[in-house]
Amino acid sequence: MSSVSDLVADFGQTIGLKDLALDEKNCCTLQFDHVVVNLEYLPESEEFYFYSRVWAVPENGETRLRTFTYLLETDCFFRGTSGGVLGVDMARDAIIYTNKVGTDGWRNANVFGDYVQAFVNLAEEFEAQIREITTASFGNDGETSQDSSELSIRSGMAIRV
Repeated sequence: MSSVSDLVADFGQTIGLKDLALDEKNCCTLQFDHVVVNLEYLPESEEFYFYSRVWAVPENGETRLRTFTYLLETDCFFRGTSGGVLGVDMARDAIIYTNKVGTDGWRNANVFGDYVQAFVNLAEEFEAQIREITTASFGNDGETSQDSSELSIRSGMAIRV
């Protein structure tokens, strides 16, 4: 785990967070502009889960149908998710983008940082797409939440649609 700890610490240095580290549960939460990114490292499989709440679940029937259709179309063959998944956590009223990636190719903080940047860019894109769907004809139906720190992959909080 020390190499992963070093990787996270080095990434922290590159973005100006000299004390960035995983906590005792191998997790940390970062915020880039308004996008909250949760990281969980799974030492047994040497993988990271990245996840972010991108929008609230729409209440309106037509808006919900359009949003869920978008999620399913985007998830189909990972067409627009770069191998990740857009899912719905009804208990938390959240649409979540998550991706699981191995650490094999991550030799330095720059590679890790490139992945984080790509993840954030996709989360922002999904948020924009869902915002467009939910506000197109029916009014604003679900702003993104700043607090997604209570989500946890290990406790089964991200559910795939």
